[in-house]
Amino acid sequence: MPTLLAQVVTSRLRDVALITKDAEYTYSDILRLSLEWSTILEKYSTDQTNRVAIFSNKSVESYALILACNVNGIVYSCLDQDGPKERTQSMIDVLDPAFIIKFDKTISIERKGKSSELHLSSLDSNADTDHAIEQWLKAKSRLVPETRAAYVMFTSGSTGFPKGVVISHQSLCYFIQWAKCEYKIDKHDVISGLNQVHFDNSIFDFYCSLYNGARLAPVNKNDIMHPKKAIEQLDACGVTIWFSVPSYLIFCKKMKSLKCGVLPSLRAFIFGGEGFPKHQLVQLFSMFSEQVQFYNVYGPTETTCICSSYLVTEKDFDDHQNNLCPLGTLAPNFEYQIVEQDPATGIGELVLYGAQTALGYLNDKQRTYEKFKYFDNETGYIRPGYRTGDLVFVDEDHLLHFKGRVDFQIKHMGYRIELEEVEKAFQIENFIVEAVATYRVNDGVSGEILLHYTLEETASDRFSPEDSFKQWSKKLPSYMRPSVFIKHDQIPKNRNGKIDRKKLNGKY
Repeated sequence: MPTLLAQVVTSRLRDVALITKDAEYTYSDILRLSLEWSTILEKYSTDQTNRVAIFSNKSVESYALILACNVNGIVYSCLDQDGPKERTQSMIDVLDPAFIIKFDKTISIERKGKSSELHLSSLDSNADTDHAIEQWLKAKSRLVPETRAAYVMFTSGSTGFPKGVVISHQSLCYFIQWAKCEYKIDKHDVISGLNQVHFDNSIFDFYCSLYNGARLAPVNKNDIMHPKKAIEQLDACGVTIWFSVPSYLIFCKKMKSLKCGVLPSLRAFIFGGEGFPKHQLVQLFSMFSEQVQFYNVYGPTETTCICSSYLVTEKDFDDHQNNLCPLGTLAPNFEYQIVEQDPATGIGELVLYGAQTALGYLNDKQRTYEKFKYFDNETGYIRPGYRTGDLVFVDEDHLLHFKGRVDFQIKHMGYRIELEEVEKAFQIENFIVEAVATYRVNDGVSGEILLHYTLEETASDRFSPEDSFKQWSKKLPSYMRPSVFIKHDQIPKNRNGKIDRKKLNGKY
């Protein structure tokens, strides 16, 4: 990673790298701050195996810190500063960071119960600084093996606690190079920064912009909730590549912020993280297709953000059999296998092999073994493969199509959620006998999480979903909270005595 960074930016030091709502920053500006962060990292962390927890706010200082971690071989993890305290603490416990850095009105560092405020120098750069940056990058580029872990991305876990996916420098390098070729990213591009930094899609925003010599235009959380403001900012920045979950595009269209004539510099809509129903996609396509290319992308967190891409064409809307566009073609550094395939439908679980595959789950050997098993390929060799849990089939054009999940994992608002984590958070109430979370898609677009429950007989008179909502807010982030509570006298079971989720009208 440091070598790649040095190759890209040493010729771009005076060019703009980051365009925020209030200012523009050059590569030199960001790397100068990274030099300062490097000194701080060396002060507080004597071992490159140490990890850093970052509560980022999309500021230039926070992006500079991530670059410093990359260059120094320090593993980082971005966490949600507005997330539920108990859930966030469980991530910190797994991460076991050497220190925690918070960005708010000030920058603070916490380590072993001690907290201190940090102050970084001004951003005024000069020729001497540029020379120092080049020397720093050259020196550091020899110190970070590609197989070393780069970051940890937490996702929802079936045990009731989030799991930390560990991604290596090598995986990131392959991902950056593939995205550069696939979307023809160069120094003229401005990539949207709509995704929250603790969300997997943000990996595309940050690395595919700065590590490809392009510009990043981050949008803060408050403006994202007001599409008109977000689009006005991206318009002013001359955004060329938009990457978000489909539900945000639908939201922007519904709020009449995405309409003909806006974003004249845009050349690509890239969307992934959940399915984009065609009857919604076609409306956006009809408005922008003469100017913009549409890409449907796919990729579990365990394969470094995304690993396949599909260019949408008008012909896709003639296919009424499949409500979603194909997942497309895998990146060249990937191969796949479909296991436990149904002979009649060809549907089976997708297993991915490739250089972008994660190293495993942090401090969770059992789950790493279960998901990153070894499979024999046709030549008789063995290699690590990731069992995605996604059900797919291959069409006559050799394109993959998504058909559901093998477990109880869902995609909601772009987030990957284990329904079992939702259930376990609710089961802390001792008067809850059973709690089952299901997912329902309304009119083929928006979805909602349902919580089915049974109560102790003595609890019926003193319990209501409304009274319990405060407890939910402490346990789960907003996107994981059920919106519908359904009381049952008895949860339906199948012949094996297991919960019959089909009767609960759940969709997975």
